[in-house]
Amino acid sequence: MDQFRPAPGRCIAPPRLKPLNSAGLPPLHNRKAEHYFMFFPSLYRREWNRSCPPPRPGLEEPPFETVVINNPRKLEIAQKLSDWTLGQMKEAKADIAVIARGGSHISKTQDRTWMEHSGILIFNRKSQQWEIYNLLNDFCDQSPRCDIWRNQPLDFFYTQPNHDENAMLLIPDKGLRKKLRRGIESGAYKKLQFTKDYNVITRFDGDRSLNCNKWVLMNLVAARSDDYEPQSVLAEIGKTFKPGRVLVCPIIRPLAKQHPTVLQSEAPLTGPLNTVTAESLYRSNFFEKKLFYDENTASRLGLLDKISETVFQSWD
Repeated sequence: MDQFRPAPGRCIAPPRLKPLNSAGLPPLHNRKAEHYFMFFPSLYRREWNRSCPPPRPGLEEPPFETVVINNPRKLEIAQKLSDWTLGQMKEAKADIAVIARGGSHISKTQDRTWMEHSGILIFNRKSQQWEIYNLLNDFCDQSPRCDIWRNQPLDFFYTQPNHDENAMLLIPDKGLRKKLRRGIESGAYKKLQFTKDYNVITRFDGDRSLNCNKWVLMNLVAARSDDYEPQSVLAEIGKTFKPGRVLVCPIIRPLAKQHPTVLQSEAPLTGPLNTVTAESLYRSNFFEKKLFYDENTASRLGLLDKISETVFQSWD
């Protein structure tokens, strides 16, 4: 039987399932998403495991995502990754960091860390539990939308789309950790969600949309500069951050633009897509420790860097 896992102390109802459509799936307001998922029903059910976010008072903390536990193998992997993450945080004597989990097969072709989704892991001193603040997308409107949600570490890893036994933990230096925590506890982080528009390939310094990695980056930049005004943060990102490059074959680019997590108005017709990826976070200068559950990942990245360097030198 499916098991719902609301966070301890919070009463969260299961997702409100709507009557099924002709494809045997709950209908969406986003027509593009509904058509897309008719061809990928398993992906549809995975993405639709949270209800549309209700209106929130200004000072209210983000709700916890309700997660359906029905896969013993994924639960086993999530437990391993959760235990490893908290063990590393204890060893580093850190109470806040950036955490990332594995992504889809498509994302592995674009990000050499093989990570896709990131959030901010923090020890909540009030509830005395570890929580992850992360930006999640939904399909509750005519275009992809997003909002800030919380997860427990176990649920965060359980909801990854595959069975990869890997995670990435990025720990800032002590000074930045203190500022990052202050931004979360004061609620200043909420200013950085300057839009509800979501785009998986959002421009890294653009003010049109957000994705999860860009929201994490904005928190890091804002904490370092003590400035949480979105326009100032985006301007600083544009001057100092090296974005990730997503390469999409021109032949399939029109199809990619139809993906329900892509904001068509922000998808360029040609050239690489400069966005914020898990790999671009990994390669930034915000962190004093960069750790992977799979220790071979760092070695693989180093080897790929050497190969790339050799190739580019041969071109010169």
